[in-house]
Amino acid sequence: MYYYGYSLDIFNSKAARKTDIDTTTGHGWIEKRQCEVIAVKEVLLEGLENWKDLQTLVRIKSERIIKKTFERSTEYRYYISSLKEDAELLNKSIRSHWSIENDLHWNLV
Repeated sequence: MYYYGYSLDIFNSKAARKTDIDTTTGHGWIEKRQCEVIAVKEVLLEGLENWKDLQTLVRIKSERIIKKTFERSTEYRYYISSLKEDAELLNKSIRSHWSIENDLHWNLV
């Protein structure tokens, strides 16, 4: 898989990473978010000099189960960050960001 010319297979490599898992329930579903963080210094990226202060590559694997039907879905989201490789902090920060986006959506409707 490629994103803007970069291979996202970095997360399938043996590059060192830090991981955090968070599970939440609400609105009839259970969601488990696994955050994997790889320090940029651990991988070779072409054009890295174009990303000032880039520190980490982040992948969130989100697995959701609807309680009523037991229907399962899995999504992967990718991020870049200037934060250090703290998987727990990044997992919470990303979750918090989407919470703000969702709250704004409901207020603007």
